[in-house]
Amino acid sequence: MEKLFFSISGEFVTKAARDFVIEDRWEHALELLHDNIQGSSYDIAVSILKGEKCFAGVNEEMDLYEEDQTKSEVQDYIKNLKYKYTGICKYDNKYWRPYAYVNGYCELDLNSKYMDANKYHNYSNMSIPTRMCRDYSKWSMARNNFYMKDAQNDYAVILDFEDRSTVVLWEEIRMPPLWIKHYNCWQEALNDYLEAELRLSCNGPQDYKEALDEKIAERKNNTESMRKAGKRYAEQQEKAFQDAYKQTAEYVNDLPNRHTLNTDNGWLSPQGKILPFEYSEHEQHAYVILKEQYHRDPNEEEANFAQAGDILIKLGWRKLQKGKWPTLYLSDYTVTQSQFDTIYDYCKFNKKAMPPKLEVK
Repeated sequence: MEKLFFSISGEFVTKAARDFVIEDRWEHALELLHDNIQGSSYDIAVSILKGEKCFAGVNEEMDLYEEDQTKSEVQDYIKNLKYKYTGICKYDNKYWRPYAYVNGYCELDLNSKYMDANKYHNYSNMSIPTRMCRDYSKWSMARNNFYMKDAQNDYAVILDFEDRSTVVLWEEIRMPPLWIKHYNCWQEALNDYLEAELRLSCNGPQDYKEALDEKIAERKNNTESMRKAGKRYAEQQEKAFQDAYKQTAEYVNDLPNRHTLNTDNGWLSPQGKILPFEYSEHEQHAYVILKEQYHRDPNEEEANFAQAGDILIKLGWRKLQKGKWPTLYLSDYTVTQSQFDTIYDYCKFNKKAMPPKLEVK
């Protein structure tokens, strides 16, 4: 009877382990090299998987050698390793790799199906009049969802790319091998990706030319109806703005009668009157106060609506928020005598401590 012999070569073990890594089964590679090869260690396993060392020989004669970096299969392995694992960023306990950048937008991406889909950039609430809150209209990040591989789970980040700020798209990946370097900074991960001469896909309107042409043809057949719809929308937005402004202006101009100590939120005027309102309404009322009492439009200055409160504070108003006076704790301790008296009455009425370091100007 013929005897059969089973032998394992070091070359076979080395190649099998590296194949596991390229197949994204790096745990199997470590197990093969570390747990199943007598005399091996974690450091030896990693050096083989990095392409620095290799096993050679058969069975008991298998030993560790320096890898020949001139071999085409070794060069291909290192190249594939770089292609698969370079440019990884760890964010929110997840691992991400870039795959594309967005080079432009078109009307197709103004699609609520995609804009509302992403769990990291949900800008679905568009009910606030945009003229009254300019920053609220800056929801364009949601348009990038249309150009993602997975509109729900991918991530869009504005980064420096090709000497300009660009939206770069990232996809979540499995935890990379333990010996592979990753970053905690999106920009550093992107730089590492590009320095490895890897290319990002260019995603944008050019990929949807046929669909855009159909849209343009359809629009030509409905020009008048679209114009009317746009006019109606603009009128609705204007009416919403005017109604909201009018209602707030009537309230602001009635400040002497609105003054109360029984509130957690409001603006304290230099005359010592508190204008109360709900939490998160400071900017809305600051905008109207500036327009009505100072004839200043934040939208026409360097600041915009979302910074109207900062302008109001510089004019001597003080913010009351959640029953506290935040600006008086941070840097500006000066108040008028009327404001000091009101703050004293407020703290006494609500059984709170006076803000420290108050200075009457």
